[in-house]
This record gives sequence, C-alpha cells and structure tokens, in this order.
Amino acid sequence: EALTMVEEERGDCIYIMTTPDKAYGNGDNDMLYPEEVVANLYDSEIDSSYAATYYPWVKYHDKDNNKYIFLPPTKDVVRNMAATDNNSYPWFAPAGIERGNVNCIKAQYKTTLADEDELYENRVNPVKTFAQDGVKIWGNKTAYNVESPLNRINVRRLMIRVKKLVTNAAKNLIFTQYDDTLEKQFRGLIDPILAEVKSNRGISDYRIITEVTPETKDQHILPAKILIKPTPALEYISISFVVYPESVSFDEN
Repeated sequence: EALTMVEEERGDCIYIMTTPDKAYGNGDNDMLYPEEVVANLYDSEIDSSYAATYYPWVKYHDKDNNKYIFLPPTKDVVRNMAATDNNSYPWFAPAGIERGNVNCIKAQYKTTLADEDELYENRVNPVKTFAQDGVKIWGNKTAYNVESPLNRINVRRLMIRVKKLVTNAAKNLIFTQYDDTLEKQFRGLIDPILAEVKSNRGISDYRIITEVTPETKDQHILPAKILIKPTPALEYISISFVVYPESVSFDEN
C-alpha cells in the first residue's frame, strides 16, 4: 500500500522499507542473516525504483527508558538524504564515509565482504562496520530488480528533482499562445535547468525533443521528450600493485 501511494499518487519521494530483523510465524525469533534477508525480499515480490531497504538493524541507547534497543537504520538513511540535499545535491549518493553516517552504538550484525556482496547483488543496502570510521550506509541501490540506472538511489532522486523543476517551469506556459514561438519558449525554460544540473555533476548529457504536429495543436498538447544520461556514482575501486627491483627506473617506463 505504501509503494502504491509513492509510485501512483505521489511520485516525488522514496519509500525506505524496514527489513525484518527476526523470523516470524514459526516460533523462531532469532536474528535474520543476510541470505534470509535476501530471500525475504524476493518472496515479497517488491520490485520498485521508488523503494530501498537496508541491513542490519543497529543498536541505539533509549535515554528515556535507559536501555539499549535495536532499530532499523531508517532515521539515519533519511537524515543522510536531507543532509545530502542541504550540503550538495539530491543526485549525490546518500552513502559512504562522508554521506553515510549511522549514529549508533553498533550494528546488530557485523557484515563480512561476502555478506555485503550477497546483499548488494540482491538489492539490499549493507550497513557496514569499519574499525576506525564506525558504522556507515554502504549501498546505493533501490529495490528495482532491473539493470537500469534507476536501480540506484541517487538516480531516482535525480529524476524526482528534475521532474519537479521541469514541471514547475513548464506550467508557466499553460494557456499561452500555441504558435511557432511556443517551442522556443519551452526550450528556453527547460534548457537552463538541465544545464545547471549538468554543471553540478548530476547528468553527463541531455536532449530536449519536441514533436509538434497539426494534430497536437488541435488537441492543445505540446508533446516533449527529455533525454537524460545520469552521472553514475562510483561503487568500486580496482587497485593493482606492481613490485619492481631496485635496479628499475620508473622514469624510463
């Protein structure tokens, strides 16, 4: 129901889904492990670029009751999204060392690299524990089970932002004269918006296409397509080390 509301009624936000931390229905209340979390997501048949989920839960101190509790990292995720909007742009990934802070005592489960690969390959964003940097959001995937730019959170948030900016600009043309000048006016409003997003590293290229015909004029419709190439977020760094003997000079290679 939440996804239906987000996708069909709003289209301007992302639903942060809570990944269950325990097994229910069979008397087993033990913590769920990565492979079980992945199976749960597939069993749910959730497949949406407007949703994202995270694992594991994290430990907080409940000051009111003076006890420790485990909660999903949702508040940290949405705080990081807001901070990313305020300090940079929505198309920057709300994850990593700088933009993925999780303010907690510790993660409920300390993931291994193998765990993180399994989770991320199956659309679950890991909450990773670092010895020096602490607990961080270490994933940028939506719950969209398709190889597409929209299976990344930063791209979905880019599109939400661009759609809002373009829609707000285009509505200024409603009920103006539909003549040859209108297409130029439309491009004059939309091009600066996309150019600014491009200059701020949100997209690498774009095109604005209008398809005006006598029929569309009769229908009082301006058909337009906006083609966008989103700038992807880096997720892996491949580093190779090569060892040479002392006799080799790097200046000669």
